[in-house]
Amino acid sequence: MEQEIAALVPAEAKGHIDQNNTGPLLSCRREGDYSWTGRTVVALLQPVDIDALLDAVRNHFLGRTDYVAEDRPFHDGRPRTSIRGADGESYFVHMSHDSQRLEINSFSPCFALSQGLWPGGIY
Repeated sequence: MEQEIAALVPAEAKGHIDQNNTGPLLSCRREGDYSWTGRTVVALLQPVDIDALLDAVRNHFLGRTDYVAEDRPFHDGRPRTSIRGADGESYFVHMSHDSQRLEINSFSPCFALSQGLWPGGIY
């Protein structure tokens, strides 16, 4: 899904795409449940209108029954889009502070960690 979102960056502006293959686990609300985190960063070769790009991301998911995308700005007002999947996964898409990268952060649905696994590891 991160790659699908990254593909929405205009080709002339898209540089290297770096997707983490592993990530840490975060605690969920229910004790003993965790969410796996992912991250993809798209280097930008030229300036991008972030509002137009985030509109394109939201429009990409418009009408789909398996995902809901909405405007979800940061507390400081910087634009960000939130995408929630029917299975409980979520994605956040925003520009880096220096406007040099599009950042896509993902979170799996919460799940119980198997016996014997330590939640502080990288998976």
